[in-house]
Amino acid sequence: MKLKSFFLLLSFLTLVMACSDANIDQEASTDPADDPPGSPPATATTLIISDGPTYDFGNVNVGFSSSHTFTVTNTGADIALSLMGSGLAAPYSFQGGTYPGTGGTCAATLAASATCTIVVTYSPSVIGVQSDTIALDYNDGSSAQTASRDITGTAIP
Repeated sequence: MKLKSFFLLLSFLTLVMACSDANIDQEASTDPADDPPGSPPATATTLIISDGPTYDFGNVNVGFSSSHTFTVTNTGADIALSLMGSGLAAPYSFQGGTYPGTGGTCAATLAASATCTIVVTYSPSVIGVQSDTIALDYNDGSSAQTASRDITGTAIP
């Protein structure tokens, strides 16, 4: 019985050693063409704007304003280039009138895994519900992209 156990153990160790040697001989490739079919692509640069899916400014009196600071996060592995704000129309604007809004920290680029802020103001002039979309245009290193966040607010007397 001990002899069978010894041979079984010896066979197992031989198999383990053969597998280890085979793995050592393989070099890691960084060429995407070498990836097996169906492998997920490398992480693309993706920007996320906080407070979604829709941020609600709530009730704001006509003639007054409410501002909110949104955090923009680069969840990708590469830098976001040519970052700029667009897509806001009255009664919404970047605080102070221009991107990233007074007090905002976003610039033209955003490093991988980094965050920055934009400040948006809701200044209603007529009663009712008003909605818009914050759009941040950027380049992910390959093509133009847009990150967006829906916003809404209710103007009251």
